[in-house]
Amino acid sequence: MQRMEGWSLDAQRAGLTKYAKDKGWKVVGVYADEGKTARKRLKDRREIFHLLEDVQAGEIDVILFKELDRWFRNVSDFYKVQDVLDEYGVEWVSERQPSLEMRTKEGRLAVNVQLSVGQNEADCVSERIRYTNKYLREQHRWNSGPANLPFCYTLDDEQHVIINPEQEE
Repeated sequence: MQRMEGWSLDAQRAGLTKYAKDKGWKVVGVYADEGKTARKRLKDRREIFHLLEDVQAGEIDVILFKELDRWFRNVSDFYKVQDVLDEYGVEWVSERQPSLEMRTKEGRLAVNVQLSVGQNEADCVSERIRYTNKYLREQHRWNSGPANLPFCYTLDDEQHVIINPEQEE
């Protein structure tokens, strides 16, 4: 779904590269924590640290991302990074939310609201996933889809893992 709607990493990269080119900006790096949600703790997002190293080395003027919730969904970690950006005079731009900014009190309020909503949304989804997975485990049902089954296994009508009779031998 992310690929079809333009949210895959490749689609984001292509769109952001075009945006930067249209603005006349030089792209000095792409920092993508592939497979990591923006809600992950900062210490688990290695590319953020590479980005900050380049910020501190004076190689970056502006950081461009698709949307705020692709950048951060954790209020406290956002401000840890924002402190470094402020110290080095680096701004950021959200391609899909160009009105979001940190220069005015109104802009900071809008960012705080967006971050809080994003963090809450991610936490709620995570809680629902944990609950569903717990329920499926208790029912001895498979929850990772048929493509992730070990070789020679299949699912019955109730999503229980069984030996595939066609591959049993």
